[in-house]
Amino acid sequence: MMQNLNAHSQSACAFILLLLDTVEQSSSCCLSRIAYRLETEFTDNCKSPVVFCHNDVQEGNILLPNECSSHEDIMLIDFEYSSYNYRGFDLANHFCEWIFDCTITDPPGFIVEPSHFPTESEQLQFFSSYLEELKRPIDADVLEFMLQEVSGFVPVSHLLWGVWALLQNIVSPMQADFNFLEYAKTRMSLYFNLRPALLRALPQYRHFLTADHTEVLELAQSQAVFTR
Repeated sequence: MMQNLNAHSQSACAFILLLLDTVEQSSSCCLSRIAYRLETEFTDNCKSPVVFCHNDVQEGNILLPNECSSHEDIMLIDFEYSSYNYRGFDLANHFCEWIFDCTITDPPGFIVEPSHFPTESEQLQFFSSYLEELKRPIDADVLEFMLQEVSGFVPVSHLLWGVWALLQNIVSPMQADFNFLEYAKTRMSLYFNLRPALLRALPQYRHFLTADHTEVLELAQSQAVFTR
């Protein structure tokens, strides 16, 4: 899969350069609007329920007390990104975090290992525990729906955090221990890599997704003009 990421790096770089060029030309450009417009490609017809979401359930935000029994609940922290959102996004976003290690100190400040993404079996186990905690029946049809629900939001997660990293690269002070631009490139490469797979897995999205990345760049360009 790393070869696929490299194959899509050119598209990711073109997208990033377009956004950075737009920001340099106009301080009023809003990257969040671009992210929103692109995300709606996936979410307009989504049947995922809207719930209160953490939106950033990664290893740094999950705590387990030092002294605890086997029944002790874990604790989530850092709710600054929390909001009402599609359940599928929160689940997919958590699974995407499985492939990243942002605890290292060597450049670029993170490691990505796509093979660490949870298998279908691991996802089903996670969903079953989720439903059990909610006191809901663990139905095969529901589990299958959740698999499809999550797969549709995986590229959305990469897109969102890719644009977020671009914004951080622009507005945040220099951080020697984390390369936001490299992180954005990695996330956008993953996004472009997964779009064709999404077409095959979810044919209902075919009317507004293509394997060609041109329309994404055109959308970003038109949105950039709009926000000037």
